[in-house]
Amino acid sequence: MTRNVYRAELGQQFSRLTIVELLPKGPYEKQMYRCRCVCGVEKMVVKSALVTGATKSCGCWRVDVGRILGKRGVVHGESSTSRGGATVEYRAWRGMIDRCHNPANKYYRNYGGRGITVCMRWRKSFPNFLSDVGRRPSAKHSLDRIKNHLGYRPGNVKWSTQAEQVRNSRYGWYGLGTQIRAQEGNDLPASV
Repeated sequence: MTRNVYRAELGQQFSRLTIVELLPKGPYEKQMYRCRCVCGVEKMVVKSALVTGATKSCGCWRVDVGRILGKRGVVHGESSTSRGGATVEYRAWRGMIDRCHNPANKYYRNYGGRGITVCMRWRKSFPNFLSDVGRRPSAKHSLDRIKNHLGYRPGNVKWSTQAEQVRNSRYGWYGLGTQIRAQEGNDLPASV
């Protein structure tokens, strides 16, 4: 007697996930389940991903595999969190690399097209980037190069607010900078 691999019922376990609730159909009319992982985290999963084994856990499986494999399979846990999606720092790192090294990126001409690159230490390792730059201090901060004509490398990158970034941009005291300084109550320099 063969089991129908596409059947899924409450209480049934698939790898590390156990179905705890049938949910209304999600995007594209896909059947969704709320599942509990063996680590205790609950996650919404599309039925097809669950029964085919495409989704095995809440994300903890990858972290555990990374620990077991050591350096051959290091997983930092930042590209996919238990809340779903990547951390802000990971997205900033990926965006930085993409803007500088992917000609198909819509911002490439302002970065890679101008010769702005990401150092190999950071291009090859998100943990190296994170240890050098640190966590974003607040939601108002984003990555900024201290010397705009230089690339992304240790000592030339920091987290800055929009107002700080405008002051450090190629456009200096013009354009958006004027609006931000007006909001902050700063005066324009006499030469403008």
